[in-house]
Amino acid sequence: MIDVNDVLFIKPYRLDDTDLTGGISTNTEITDDELSNVFRDVSSEYIFWGGERFRKLFINNSASGVFYNVGVYVSVDSQSDDYFSVVAGTATDYGKDADDYTEWSLTGTLNSAIVGRNSKPEGPLTDSFYVLCNSAVSGTGFYNNSRVIISQAGRSEIASISEVSWSTQNLIMLTIIHGMVDSFSIGATVSSIHELGDIEAGDSTSIWLKQTIPINTNYRRLCKVKIGVLGG
Repeated sequence: MIDVNDVLFIKPYRLDDTDLTGGISTNTEITDDELSNVFRDVSSEYIFWGGERFRKLFINNSASGVFYNVGVYVSVDSQSDDYFSVVAGTATDYGKDADDYTEWSLTGTLNSAIVGRNSKPEGPLTDSFYVLCNSAVSGTGFYNNSRVIISQAGRSEIASISEVSWSTQNLIMLTIIHGMVDSFSIGATVSSIHELGDIEAGDSTSIWLKQTIPINTNYRRLCKVKIGVLGG
């Protein structure tokens, strides 16, 4: 498993609200969770007009071995009405490139309970569940043949998803390939995992975070966005 001490988050050349945010990697490591490390406060212009902001980060493998099957996800979203998503980048791309990317991964909340094998050893187990998520476009954020991670009260479990069905723009049904071990109640965090593949020792890969800001958003940021990294 990936050791948290072996994962380094590195800043790109630029971190701002222009089309040229991003670019190549620097040697500057992010060592604390200050919001200003990545996103500044939402400006009055964004509060009035809404919009999207992009920020790039590099995930560096400082261990002596390979990180296998690396995935990244938004583990804690905003508690205001803005929201975040994540996608893979390249070594040299900019915000103007990220603006055209698809397959962004989102986070939502569980909208129906999940019964796992620990609760009902002899079944029946939950084979599908509903998630309420933020999505500007129906059909994005969660995907067929993917993985999600469900978290609640210090517990988490990864689920393999065969199919995503969109009831509305923001309400989706996820069908599970295998039954869950644990059980989760309504309100649990459900994060779509964006797959990055393997990262060799000493190498890095880049990701983009997108902040979507609705018109007349509540400018107060009640929590910092947090991302999770998993792999073997």
